[in-house]
Parts: sequence; C-alpha cells; structure tokens
Amino acid sequence: MASYDVNDNDDDPYPRNNNDNKHGTRCAGEVAAVAGNDWCGVGVAYNAKIGGVRMLDGSVSDRVEAASLSLNQNHIDIYSASWGPEDDGKTFDGPGRATKAAFYQGITEGRNGKGNIFIWASGNGGSHQDSCSCDGYTTSIYTLSVSSSTFQHGKPWYLEECPSTLATTYSSGIYGEPAIATTDMPNSCTIHHTGTSASAPIAAVSQLCLLLEVNNMQHIVVRTSDPTALLKISGWTTNGVGRKVSSKFGYGIMDAEKIILLAKRWKKVPPQHSCTFTYEMDYPIPLSGMFSQNFSLKVDGCAQGARVRYLEHVQVILSIHFSRRGDLRIFILSPMGTRSEILPVRPHDDSNSGFEKWPFMSVQQWGENPEGTWVLTLENTRSPLRHGSFDDWQITLFGTEVPPQPGGEEYTLDASNGSLFGQPFVPVTILYQNCHPECEGGCRAINSSLDCVQCKHFYQELRSRGGSKCVSQCELGYYLDLKEKRCNLCLRGCATCSSAAFCDTCMSPLYLIVSDPEDLSHGKCETDCPEGFFPDLRNFVGFIHDFDYNFSGDTKHPKCRMRCDSGCLNCTELGPCRYCKSGYFLTLQGRCVTVCPPKYFANSVTRKCMKYALLMTSLLRSGFVVQLCKACHPAPGSSNSFCGKLVIE
Repeated sequence: MASYDVNDNDDDPYPRNNNDNKHGTRCAGEVAAVAGNDWCGVGVAYNAKIGGVRMLDGSVSDRVEAASLSLNQNHIDIYSASWGPEDDGKTFDGPGRATKAAFYQGITEGRNGKGNIFIWASGNGGSHQDSCSCDGYTTSIYTLSVSSSTFQHGKPWYLEECPSTLATTYSSGIYGEPAIATTDMPNSCTIHHTGTSASAPIAAVSQLCLLLEVNNMQHIVVRTSDPTALLKISGWTTNGVGRKVSSKFGYGIMDAEKIILLAKRWKKVPPQHSCTFTYEMDYPIPLSGMFSQNFSLKVDGCAQGARVRYLEHVQVILSIHFSRRGDLRIFILSPMGTRSEILPVRPHDDSNSGFEKWPFMSVQQWGENPEGTWVLTLENTRSPLRHGSFDDWQITLFGTEVPPQPGGEEYTLDASNGSLFGQPFVPVTILYQNCHPECEGGCRAINSSLDCVQCKHFYQELRSRGGSKCVSQCELGYYLDLKEKRCNLCLRGCATCSSAAFCDTCMSPLYLIVSDPEDLSHGKCETDCPEGFFPDLRNFVGFIHDFDYNFSGDTKHPKCRMRCDSGCLNCTELGPCRYCKSGYFLTLQGRCVTVCPPKYFANSVTRKCMKYALLMTSLLRSGFVVQLCKACHPAPGSSNSFCGKLVIE
C-alpha cells in the first residue's frame, strides 16, 4: 500500500537497472537496510516499514508529482523526498496546482487527521551559488526542509542557503571524508551516497516513533536541534527569542533521542492561525541604477481576526520584474530585529523576467511576536544599467495566539551529547583503472559515470537530487550550457528545450502550451489545455519520449493554442493574437481588450497594453519628464491622470 509505479501506472516500483536509478534505493537503504545479515550496512531504523514510489523515471509533470505525494495518505506517515528543481543557480520552480493540493490534503487529512509529514532535501546547488529560496518545494510551509553537515561538522560544497531550512542531518561533502554507506543497485552496496538527498531520509527517521500532529513536530525539531558543533561555520544569528539559527543549517543538527524525550512530555500546540498584510502601492515602483531601498509594512498581529502572537512561518510573496534577476538581493527584517536574506545574489541567473507572486519563506523568526514594522530591503548588487519594477508585496504570518507550550517551556540541550569530533575516518580511494569511459582524472567506483573525479565531456545533474553523472551528450529533457560544460534540466515535462525558461517539445502525453504571441515555438508542458486554449492535434515535427532516451520520430505532437477573440485583427489557427483591431489593445497573454488591466496603459500606436513601470524606467533618464512627474505627483503614491497623459505621450 506504500509503493506504486506512477510512471507505468502499476504496483511494481522496481527501478530500471540502467545506472541512473540508484538514488531511491540508496535513500531507502539509509532508513531500512536489514540488520544482522553481514551485508552492506544497517538502516538507521532497520525495523521501519517503507515503500517506494517510482515517479522520476519518465515524464515528470504536476500530475505525476501530485499522484506520488497523495498516495495512500492514511496509510503512509512520512514522505521523504530527495528531489526537486534543477540546482543550476538560475531556476525558479515549485509545485504546481495539483501538487499543492496534495500537500494541503496530506497536512489536513493524512494520517487519519494528524497530517502527513513531508521531509524535503534542501538542494545541492551550492557550487553554482544557488539558493533553496528559489525552490518552491523547500519554501512550502507544508514541508520540513533539511540541510547537510559533513562528518566533521563542516559546510558541504553543495549546500544551498535559505531561511526556510529548519534543521540539519549528516551527509558527506568534503573529499577524503566518509560519505553515507547504504544499499545500491543492482544488489550491491555503496559508501559514496551524498548530498542533501542523504540527509532527508535520516531526518525522516527521527519522526517515525511519534504520533503527533505535523505542526507539533516542527516545534519539537526547532527546540531540540543542536547548533553547538556547527557554530564554527559563519552565518549564525540569534533571533528575537534567543534561538541561534542559520541559513546554512537551520536550528542545528537534529537529535532523535532529544526529539523522543521532549515528545513524551509535549503538550499539543494550540491551533495555527494565519493572516496576510499587503503593501499598498498605486502603481509599480520603478527600480533603476545601483540601489538599496527599504519598504516598511506595519503589522498588528491580525488584531481584527485570529491573532498571531507567536510566529512559526513567515511567507513573503513578491512580484518583481528586473533586467537581470540574479543581481537582486532581498532581505526581510522582523519587528524583533531578525534579518533574513530571502534571496541572495545568484551570478548564473541572467533571466530578465523576474518573478511573479513568488512565495519566499522564513522560519528564522520562530517564536517571535510579529506585531510592529516589517522592513523589506531590495538591492541591486552589480550594474547601474539594470532596471525593473517592484510590483507587489504581501506578507503572510503563521503562528499561534497563545504560547505553544505552557510557560514557554523549552528543552535544555546537552552540547556534549553525541558529538562526533575526534572520530577517525578512512580516506576515499581514487581509482585509475576500469573507470567509466566518460571519467577523467580517475573515479571512486568501477565503471560508474556517477562516481567520476571529473567529466571528459559534460556534467549532467540527475533528475533527483542524487548528484550528477558524466555524459558525452545531453539526454532528452536537458539542454547544453557549453560555457559551464553542463547539461541543464529543462522545465518539468519538456522533451527538448533551448533554455531553462521554456519547452520546445513535450514528453508524451503532455501538451505544449503556446501563449506568447511573439513566439509560437516555445511554451510550457501541461497535462491538459487550460481555459481559453484548445488542443491542436495536427501533424508536425515533434518528439515523444519513449523513456529510453530515444527519439520516436515525427509524430502527432499535441499543442494547446490560445483561442482568438473578437478584437483580434489576424485571428488564425496558428496561435494567440499578434495584432488587434482599432480600439482594442493586446495584453501579454495575447488577448485583445478595450481596457488594459491595472498597472498597464493603452498605447494607441502599437495597440498594446504596456506596463507603467517599463515606461517610467526608460523615462527616468530624462530630467524633463521627471520634473513633469514631480510637478504632478507632489506626494508618493498619489495618482494624477493629467501627469499620466504627459508621461505617456
């Protein structure tokens, strides 16, 4: 009941033995490898009952993810997920609508009302200066995001930083130190399991013995995680209630014994409340030049409804457009003085699209009183030529009205308990014979493309967070970055793509959603055509994935095309409208409307709806226009149609 093959829709999740499908077996072995048989190693909870879900070995879509995470939610207690979006330092991606619904259903109804526990690996993109803040799975309030520490309490090279990380368990990360020993494919062992993929299953084990609700579990993890051995690593801060916390390691190393001891005397946490506050702006705020701008939002702790006086999660939902997204750095400062970096600089992220209503999340203010002024800081860290707009900001607070425990009870940590300092380790041997043909400079395991010291041609990240392998050319679902000598993962569901932002073709049976009127060859892949689109099943050159990385040739490859509307001048079967009739204006979604949406103005020359911020950014370099605006807008936030007309014309 706990296992299923979502890819092939049957009850046998046994992975294909093609050297790419070791990851799930390794993670499962950490938890439940049999004890006493003198084979391989022993699982951390070797009497645990486990299941396996095969879902990454084929077309991965929102529907596949949702089916995996909603499997028998009253039978399964804990879902351990060591997978996520591409850790390339340039991707923003998260769960789709169906997957979000699976999370919510599991949290509210799973485990017969106690709620399923979703443990998530925080990501392995540290070498690409990636941040788990750009991973919508780890920033979900419904997941417990887990980071990694090396054997001797160092920072692993792959570690990603973000304020949504709750705690840490062990993995590897420094060459020469031990990695995780576990079961492997086919019927073998490995001592090279690594990454935050190895940390998540260990974190899951610490939850096995407990019958508490999900929210109670997160409280217990916060109180019992021990930062002591990791304090030598920079980046720690003390939050407003005196807890040490880090964007690298959360609240410290999880301790299963302390978790159980505290759980035995734990009192159920009061109901969780939430409330949302919105930063009011009449129109998008232009961003240009080198800047560090603060925006303040007064919060009353939901005085008019269910109050939040003891924080748990803080969700910062932002819409920002910027000409180079990776140059932005963003902080949130709580009324009690805890400053969290919710978006660090990402040097590899050259997207000019920004992000729309992205849910950044922080657990670093846990236990604080949210009442007072919150300060959002936006910074451009590189070129004065960058420009964009700050479009929207909401902050959602999650927590309780009364103390989570009577008298604010805490658990006293014993810093010396369980320390691994001083323990000997055996260096990893580098082999120079019988290595995989794609290896260069030796290998750590015979004939394995996953265990090369360096790659002869290209690195390719696995679809899970199980590391990378060496390949001679990029496989289906990846695109080549020659500069980095790396095959990057396309968006979920893509068969082929030329960038991380769009798909060129989709894996069967997904539809390519074509919504850009200026580019009919790219889009995103979904299981169904959304409202306002229709399926186009005409023959054209396309590819369908046969799950063995082969092309099955020219075939019917379905697209979803936007339906034209009455205001379109060139309505054809080829896709969304490109030009509108007189009196209509084209939106970014390819619709012809008589009135542009909020924050857009109608350009009568191009017959398009244009964003105010884009216009204002380009005009800021003109002192004449700025003077006109100052004359018309004596106070920030005021509106004046006459000035708007002057600026537009």
